Amino acid sequence: MFYPKDELLADVGRQALVSGVLSGGGFLLLALVVAFIARGITRPLRRLAGVAHAVAQGDLDAPLPTLRTRDEVSDLAEAFGHMQGALKEHIRELTTATASRERMESELRIARDIQMGILPKLFPPFPNRSEIDLYASLEPAREVGGDFYDFFPCGSDCFCFLIGDVSGKGVPAAFYMAVAKTLIKALADSACQQVEGVPDPGEILARANEDLAQDNESCMFVTIFLATLDMRDGQVRYASAGHNPPVLMRRGAKPEYLPSRQDPVAGAMPGMSFVTDSLRLETGDALLLYTDGVTEAMNPAKEFFSDARLLELAAELTGPDSGLDAKGVCAGLATAVHAFANGADQSDDITLLTLRYVGTGKKQGS
Repeated sequence: MFYPKDELLADVGRQALVSGVLSGGGFLLLALVVAFIARGITRPLRRLAGVAHAVAQGDLDAPLPTLRTRDEVSDLAEAFGHMQGALKEHIRELTTATASRERMESELRIARDIQMGILPKLFPPFPNRSEIDLYASLEPAREVGGDFYDFFPCGSDCFCFLIGDVSGKGVPAAFYMAVAKTLIKALADSACQQVEGVPDPGEILARANEDLAQDNESCMFVTIFLATLDMRDGQVRYASAGHNPPVLMRRGAKPEYLPSRQDPVAGAMPGMSFVTDSLRLETGDALLLYTDGVTEAMNPAKEFFSDARLLELAAELTGPDSGLDAKGVCAGLATAVHAFANGADQSDDITLLTLRYVGTGKKQGS
């Protein structure tokens, strides 16, 4: 039995065409619906991205998009608004803190200049006197510190010199240092006017201790080494208020520390007494005064510079072949301490004072 193929498949073709048209139309309609929904979701996200870009450029007041829906995008916009407000508050606090820190740093720089300004810087201290060769240096660990040194005439042929280290660091130590230095100089000048000859360093320290201990609610104290030198014969009278023992460098002999009497620090409590000792410097002899920032300087391995290393270095710098004056000795010591630290942070002030007795009527190095 034969039947024409076209007639047999005509209904199938029409059905396939209808199905194709319906499928294509449905796909297009679905695509339009998906695009519309996706556009509705991504539009606020794009606006949030624009706001984020504006905030990144520094516009912290860029307006957020207004959303009427309560979905994840709305939650994201609300969280972004809180973040924007917190960021503005943080910027305000940071600006205030930066201004305050800059003001404080400026005040500390001024305080440092004032502190360094009250220390003597004229070397040699008495250009018209050739009996002594003296040099001193101070390197604060912070903007301001508690170390100090001083030297001044005390009579026609007497010379007073000292070094000190205040407990603590920073601004309180700097204030206490200024008070202690000024007080000791005033007491030494008063003693020079009241007594004939050389004043007593132990008595000066005792009187300074009484004044510093009064109303000392902060319980601060200071270590001081105070000495006088008779430039006519090299006689030195000295007293120590708990300070590191100076290094005595005799010409042609190994350096050694002066014997320590373990006297108390100054300012801790009233009623303390201090013993005055004496020695005679011959031509070419020298004294090295220092603070614990030298011997307690640490390297990255947490090792101290130490008293023994200071003696060894003093022997090298004051040897017969060194040819160094007082300034050269101080510079050599400071360089050695920094080399030993090897980049480690300076934990304490580094203060040095070298006094070499040249002798009456003789030139340096004679």
